[in-house]
Amino acid sequence: MNHTLAYQRLIAKAGIRGYVDGYVEQHHILPKTLGGSDDRSNLVFLTAREHFLAHMLLAKIHGGNLWLPVVRMKWFKDGSKANSRLYEIGRIANAKEVSKRLKGTKLTEEHKRKIGDSGRGAKRSDETKQRISAALKGRPKSEQHKRSLSEANVGCKKLTVSPLKGRKQSPEHIARRLAASSVTVAERAT
Repeated sequence: MNHTLAYQRLIAKAGIRGYVDGYVEQHHILPKTLGGSDDRSNLVFLTAREHFLAHMLLAKIHGGNLWLPVVRMKWFKDGSKANSRLYEIGRIANAKEVSKRLKGTKLTEEHKRKIGDSGRGAKRSDETKQRISAALKGRPKSEQHKRSLSEANVGCKKLTVSPLKGRKQSPEHIARRLAASSVTVAERAT
């Protein structure tokens, strides 16, 4: 089996797939231990099963330190072994459990500030903006979301009437319009 080709196909499939509805994990296409960066171009979202397989393929291709993530993914604390399907089931179940546990908890103001600061200044590519837009199109907004948007727009000036309506025209502009219209009237008469 050509592990490099299999890995490239897995990453390519995830790259063109776009938005995934459900649990996903972020994966470095070129691992940081091999010189990869945190740039968006080096990141892809994979399902838990795909992520498991990606690390297994990377370990088989490069060996060395790349076996460590596989070991962490493959062996449970009780000593039992997981395959890609069991890993995915476990990760999804854990995410649901953590979500249930955290539901309703309030974030501190400092935590909210840190979350806000983490994405500030990050530039999104046009492709990323289009993917986000496509994923959100047609998704209904909750009443709470609508109220939040309305409150955010309080105090913003809305243009209900065109700023050009009722504008005074200069005498030069009126003369040019009359000259243009008189030429067309003269042409029609002949």
